[in-house]
Amino acid sequence: MDKICPEILIISDRHDYSTDHVTFQLNEGHASYLRLNRDQFVNFDINLDPLKPRVYGNTQNFSFEIMPENLHSIYFRAPIYLRDNYQPGLGIDEQLGRNQWASFIRSLVVFDDVLWVNNPQATYKAEIKPYQLYIAKKLGFNTPKTVVTNTIPLESTFGKKLIVKTLDPAILTINNKEGFIYTNFVDHKDLLEKQLSSAPIILQEALIPKIDIRVTVVGDIVFAVSIKKNGEGLNGDWRLEKEDIKY
Repeated sequence: MDKICPEILIISDRHDYSTDHVTFQLNEGHASYLRLNRDQFVNFDINLDPLKPRVYGNTQNFSFEIMPENLHSIYFRAPIYLRDNYQPGLGIDEQLGRNQWASFIRSLVVFDDVLWVNNPQATYKAEIKPYQLYIAKKLGFNTPKTVVTNTIPLESTFGKKLIVKTLDPAILTINNKEGFIYTNFVDHKDLLEKQLSSAPIILQEALIPKIDIRVTVVGDIVFAVSIKKNGEGLNGDWRLEKEDIKY
């Protein structure tokens, strides 16, 4: 049985086609790498020794040992918290398995002397929207007026038009279908106290017109891409019109 001691570890899943492109390039460069798909963990015998640290694993076709002496980098494509853990119809074993494997992935931060893309701790902080705004303001960016609240602010605080968004991406089950809450424009007069009190939301000053810009930073190189439709920015949530946009 072949044994792999990778220099590059990839954490992904079977259906992440972006990872397929990366592994294609790694194969072309004859790189030493191991791809572990979180949706296939049940097919492995895996042991994590957090004190050395080491990860040992076996499958029917190969074995592997991940150790800091060999490992140079970890490409982390799995989400911090798997938001599909508690979907209706999942058995207790599957719910627990998804939850615990997610925790196992986060435990790989014991390899703290290697290059992470991206480190789970940094990714977790980056997913916190109020923290994003705090850092943006600290760095000198212009930031819109924002409040996290479960009540209605005074109209004079934000004006008549507001943006409402969830604190965290919310996937809900509605009439046995999956529903997702997008960012929405609302008029101040349409906010209802009884609809806000049960959970906090983000209310934000509406910026009109606006252009969404997606920025990716690799080392010291910045890739900034504007998201437009018919050559102009979209004032609403661009994800609702993603079939018609251009980057």
